Amino acid sequence: MTIWFQTPSEIDFWGIYERGIPNSERIVFRPLIPIELGRYFVAVAVRQPDGQACASMFDNAFFFPDVVVEPPTWVIIYTGRGKSKVTIEPYTRDPVHALFWQRDVTIFNAPNLVAYIGRLDALHISPEPPKSIDPSMRRLPSPSK
Repeated sequence: MTIWFQTPSEIDFWGIYERGIPNSERIVFRPLIPIELGRYFVAVAVRQPDGQACASMFDNAFFFPDVVVEPPTWVIIYTGRGKSKVTIEPYTRDPVHALFWQRDVTIFNAPNLVAYIGRLDALHISPEPPKSIDPSMRRLPSPSK
């Protein structure tokens, strides 16, 4: 089943650069309006043969820190290890938020692997303490190990 999502129009997604090159592989985008980065995430997917649909890959997501960025800022996510910092692009003098995914290996080694930027519009947080379990459900089997 294919699910279609709206593209976040407030982001100008430039792409993935230097695929497969350690310490250089990066995802680049710019906000078109002021945005709270903490409401967004980046995930990895496999582009399907039709060129349009993508299948998300399990356990491959990057969540942004809670910081507001606004045009003309560059946001760069390096897939390797490093310490996040804000710098100035030397030619345009635009701010650059350099962030790091903290991966030990590169991610985008194959051309059919893509990154997508999603916006978190709703969350459901697990209740604490968890809801009481009906006595009949306590007998359900656990997954075997």
